[in-house]
Amino acid sequence: MESVAPAVAPIISPLVSPIIKHVTYPFKVADNVKALETATENLVAVRDDVLIKVEIAERQDQTKTNQVQRWMNQVKIAIEEANKLHDKYCNRFLCVGGYSLNCWSNYSISKGADKKLLEVQNLYEEGKNFKEVALEKHPPVRELPIASSILPEVDTNFQQTKDYIENDDVGIIGIWGMGGVGKTHLLRRINNSYKENSIFDVVIYVTASKECSARIIQSRITEKLSLANRKDVDLQASIICDYLNKRNFLFLLDDVWGRIDLEAVGIPYPLGIAGQYKRKVVITTRSEDICGQMEARKEIKISGLNEKEAWCLFEEKVGKDTLSSNPVVASLAKIVVDELEGLPLALITIGWAMRAKRQPKEWENAISLLQRSRLPEVETVSAQESLFYRLKFSYDSLKNDTLRQCFLACSLWPEDKDIGKWELIHQWIGLGILEEPDMPSIERASYAIIRNLKAACLLEDGSDPDEVKMHDVIRDMALWIACDSGKNKNKWVVKGTNGIVESNVWYQAEKVALWDCGDDSIARPNTTVRQPSALTTLILNSSPNSLPDLQSFSRLTYLDLTGCKLSKPPSEIFGIISLVHLDLSENEIERFPEKLSFLTNLKYLYLLSNPFRKVPWGVISNLKIIHVLSLSDIGNGNALSYAPQFFDELNNLSELKALDIDVTDQEQFERLLLLNIPIRFLEIKYLNGIPLLIISDNFFEKTNIRMNLREMNFVEQNSVQKIEFQSANQNPNWELHELESIAFLEMMRLKEVVWDKIVPENLLVRLRKMNVQSCPKLKSISWVVRLPQLEELYVGYCKSMEQIITEDGNHREEQNEPPAPTFPCLKSLVLQELKNLRNICSAPDINYGDDNDDMDSDDDNHDAVDNIHEDDDNDVITSTSSNYATMVRFHFQE
Repeated sequence: MESVAPAVAPIISPLVSPIIKHVTYPFKVADNVKALETATENLVAVRDDVLIKVEIAERQDQTKTNQVQRWMNQVKIAIEEANKLHDKYCNRFLCVGGYSLNCWSNYSISKGADKKLLEVQNLYEEGKNFKEVALEKHPPVRELPIASSILPEVDTNFQQTKDYIENDDVGIIGIWGMGGVGKTHLLRRINNSYKENSIFDVVIYVTASKECSARIIQSRITEKLSLANRKDVDLQASIICDYLNKRNFLFLLDDVWGRIDLEAVGIPYPLGIAGQYKRKVVITTRSEDICGQMEARKEIKISGLNEKEAWCLFEEKVGKDTLSSNPVVASLAKIVVDELEGLPLALITIGWAMRAKRQPKEWENAISLLQRSRLPEVETVSAQESLFYRLKFSYDSLKNDTLRQCFLACSLWPEDKDIGKWELIHQWIGLGILEEPDMPSIERASYAIIRNLKAACLLEDGSDPDEVKMHDVIRDMALWIACDSGKNKNKWVVKGTNGIVESNVWYQAEKVALWDCGDDSIARPNTTVRQPSALTTLILNSSPNSLPDLQSFSRLTYLDLTGCKLSKPPSEIFGIISLVHLDLSENEIERFPEKLSFLTNLKYLYLLSNPFRKVPWGVISNLKIIHVLSLSDIGNGNALSYAPQFFDELNNLSELKALDIDVTDQEQFERLLLLNIPIRFLEIKYLNGIPLLIISDNFFEKTNIRMNLREMNFVEQNSVQKIEFQSANQNPNWELHELESIAFLEMMRLKEVVWDKIVPENLLVRLRKMNVQSCPKLKSISWVVRLPQLEELYVGYCKSMEQIITEDGNHREEQNEPPAPTFPCLKSLVLQELKNLRNICSAPDINYGDDNDDMDSDDDNHDAVDNIHEDDDNDVITSTSSNYATMVRFHFQE
């Protein structure tokens, strides 16, 4: 028998094991339910981790993957079923004196728990191993900003282009004409026209520009479509081709300067119609030859406007009041229009320049300048240069040299680049163009300059309200002017990706700006040449491999090495004692560069976004004439350590006009409050062990803080439960004159922001932006309702917030005074992921002011979030669910 058992066991075991398992179910019910409970708790923890990752991604305008959404749905069902089993298990004890004798009930529960355990464990492993939880959003068509003026000629070309696009036989359409004639305007209108009822699955708009290649276009397509990014051009082409191959697509390629191999980019051929798919390409270029090289089947030449159209456009820009101010002015204006030969860009730019000119002599002078600049008989002057001579009239018409220098400096940014206004102001200051007694005065002067340049049509609005940009023709003209009207072409050198810089440039140029340049495109200075370099300005933004030998540039005053991945600054920097402006932001510098003390002429020092964690003493005190010191967003998420003497050093900087700084403990904050220095940006973060944070008189009474503080952030604090703005006096006369932005970010325990004897609208008189994000215990922010200049309010990821503004929080003590207007300047209200939000406001005296009658929602009851919906104009971007606000955007008409 013993010899038979081993032979029979493999046969018997598979038959017996299931029987034993089922027999033991009633006796293992407690163990199985407990195991399921533990596994469910683990699954909940992983689900919460995934949700946090999704929330972070959604803040960056990404959307969770379908795989994650499917997983979340399964997790929700699994948890509900596990909880039901647990409840069933607990309730069974009610059967007989607290103990169940129902064997079948135990069997059923135990078996269900055992089966559900396997499902829960599988979901746990899947959630733990997600490589990505979200992807970039890419709607079929991204709407692009275009000028409001619609020209009759452009309408004709627009319709003709649309007809060609929708003609099945046409694959590539070429639009050509000289710079400034309206090609980009037309292409943007084509793009936007397919936003509604598009016949295409995807519309891709890419600007090529001069220094372009298949790889650059690939990277821009990849970014727009959120495709995998590969360095190999052929592999990237395959990825793009695979994506587009089974889709109807329209590819709009603006500003082409040479032949581009579309197949090498990844555009699938044949174009036109391939089976059931539409494949269309539209290019714009300044050359008819390029249309031929790109094998365009149809070409559209964009010409100047006819006499009537040109006059209508010019009249719109100059203004009828100016033209009717004097009988002679209108007739002289007709001559000016004739001189501009129907070119829209020239008509717009010069029209704005003449807007305030009401004396005939001013118009006669303009005509004289334009006639002298035409130079049609000089063969060496290209059509482009001839245009520059005419447009230069707008530059010459600027009121003063400061405006002209600021305009030229804008050309140091790469082509088609949105320029942050704040970065532009920093540049103007660093170049020594602007000089005022304090930073707020400089900033106000700068914004006035930006307004003047926009009014002269020399700058345009950017993609964001805080950005501007230059038309590529205007930028080319600015560089042409800076290079002595083209006579000294290497005087100012600005290159983007794939830009080529010859070695002789380093000795001829006064200003060099390289943006995202690769190592292969830059020739190093020849160190054997004894000729001194004339270079005074060097910008190497995000060009880590382009760094030349800096010891050759002894005259350098402005050096920008932002984003160059430096672990430490090049040692040669510390020998350039002429440096006035030094920007080492967004690098990987791990130790504070102590040799900065050698740069005794330094006025502007930026060290933002670097990982060093300690700021030593004895360095800053040697920078006797420092005006701006920026030390914000450093430490890479770690607490900062300042030497005890550091704050005394700050106090002794008599020329300091602006300090950007982070403080990461209570002692640092208190030391800072003892000083009377011009703090421009203050971030208070990582204050642990402090449940109450008080901002009181010893902060507000400092004149330098009241007159200079521009932005204030409270960030990543795990212990602060209450922030209290308080004063010893009732309604003190404190005003933060310059504070424009305040943020409460990732304050995990913050429950309330309290105002004691301080009226928020009296203190925050110029606050424009407020951001409340990831404060899960904060329930309302009622105090914002009467801030007099608040324009943008964002509230997101605050899961305890049921109501933005409460009746109690809106109560005012001054009952004998009429209530201040509510949200008098609000333009944008964004509510995102407020899972328990029930209404925005319940206070009876809340209204949206006379200026805000056109709130872009058809909802008649602003209290009910559930009624907010996407209106016909798409100004309310996203609708809400019935349970909570996922994303609600309001835009108020001005």
